[in-house]
Amino acid sequence: HGNEIYTIDISHDGKFLASGQKAQEVKNAKLYLWDVENKKLIKQLDGCTLTIVQISFSPNDNFLLTVSRDRSWNLYIKNNNSYELLQNMKNAHKRIIWSCSWTFDEQFFATGSRDKFITIWKKGEDNKFKKYTNLETKEAVTAIEFIGKIFGNKENEKYIFIAGFESGKIVLGKFDVKDKKIEIIYEVSKFLENGDVTKKIRS
Repeated sequence: HGNEIYTIDISHDGKFLASGQKAQEVKNAKLYLWDVENKKLIKQLDGCTLTIVQISFSPNDNFLLTVSRDRSWNLYIKNNNSYELLQNMKNAHKRIIWSCSWTFDEQFFATGSRDKFITIWKKGEDNKFKKYTNLETKEAVTAIEFIGKIFGNKENEKYIFIAGFESGKIVLGKFDVKDKKIEIIYEVSKFLENGDVTKKIRS
């Protein structure tokens, strides 16, 4: 990296590491993909035009997701011993996207943004994702993480997530697939929340 490393993530099988650096120009906004065992750079992937804020391998490592200061997200799909760009979603939010998280089954992922929205994206038959639903919040969403598995029957699946905000507040939320509804079901006590921005949550 030529600039300060801003974010990293490692695949669940431990074979790949992805990293991104601070970037004010397109040439510096590439996603770096590394071979962990050989400690070598595999390739630099295009997609973002500004700093990659967060990177997330999907639970089965089939996909690699990045969110950026340029308000876009980029989806990469696994191809043999590497990944390739599958989808670039420009203007996915109106402000910087701070966070992203996958559901355990890779059918959905969520993004959280400074525009005060949590957005859920759904996988199609072509492996590309489309906006499914969203929730407007009272402040900037700075962290989000799906936890555990679904509950309810197959006709009414629900996912649980934790979200963090600019004030340090942390909440528990529920995403109802059938009703396309996201709701906050519990707020962590002020005595237990962070004193400043909640930048990342990991289950």
